[in-house]
Amino acid sequence: MYNLVKNELFKIFKQKKLYICGVMILVVLAISIASAIMTQSASSSSGNLLVGSESADVSSQVTGQNFPISMISSISTILVIYIVILLGDIMADEYKSGTLKLTLLGPVSRSKVVMAKAIALFISISTLIVFTLITSYIAGSIFFDWGSGFNVISYQTTYAGEMTAANFALTAVSGILVTAGAFLLTILPYFSFGMIVYFLSTLIPNMGAVIGASLGTWITMSLVGMAFPKITPYLITSYFSFYNEFLRSSKDFDVRSIATGSLVIVLTGALFLGLSIFAIRKKDILA
Repeated sequence: MYNLVKNELFKIFKQKKLYICGVMILVVLAISIASAIMTQSASSSSGNLLVGSESADVSSQVTGQNFPISMISSISTILVIYIVILLGDIMADEYKSGTLKLTLLGPVSRSKVVMAKAIALFISISTLIVFTLITSYIAGSIFFDWGSGFNVISYQTTYAGEMTAANFALTAVSGILVTAGAFLLTILPYFSFGMIVYFLSTLIPNMGAVIGASLGTWITMSLVGMAFPKITPYLITSYFSFYNEFLRSSKDFDVRSIATGSLVIVLTGALFLGLSIFAIRKKDILA
């Protein structure tokens, strides 16, 4: 298994996709900084500044501590596109080109090949998210004051589909730990969404068709969630900002939402990984 994972990672890091996404993240980072500086300049007279994204807004004053958390949802589209293109390549395109067949001619099981590609995907998503965490802290510290504490307004959609806001402050050390935890927690829902794309790539032998079907699935889930808020808690795309459930004081924790979210993320990932293994076992690859 180790050698299979190592081989998959070698292929991923050898290609340009990961690095292109890294550059795109830096571009979004630069735009976010420019937007924050302009907003800060325009709002300085009022002393009431809000900077951030649709899921987490830095409150009071933009600082090196507060800025990174706003980057999580700013890179959402980049991560989705990366996952779709990567899986279209490492499964559908490899099947079409015969590379997958060559791999399976060796003394390896199909299940292990599927697992190795899934692990490699998890590591590559983690790489991009950790890269965003580090660069946003560095850039935030350069362009903004570090600040004396971590203060954030977090917006959540409740189990009933209602939007609520929570504002709380933490010490600098606690803020760093919370921010790091929020970034790491973000890996799981994207990976679970990736398993849906993975399953589609085992069924569709064309990379372009996989990309189209996967993006269509993403857009459809997003639109359905907007049109029918009460089913939003059951859609994996609703949990790309799952970290927001933990950005509130302990007394305001919505245990039901957290439990539902955790269950949806785990079950979605496990179900579609299992379906991918089943599909590959039944697929006529060696013919």
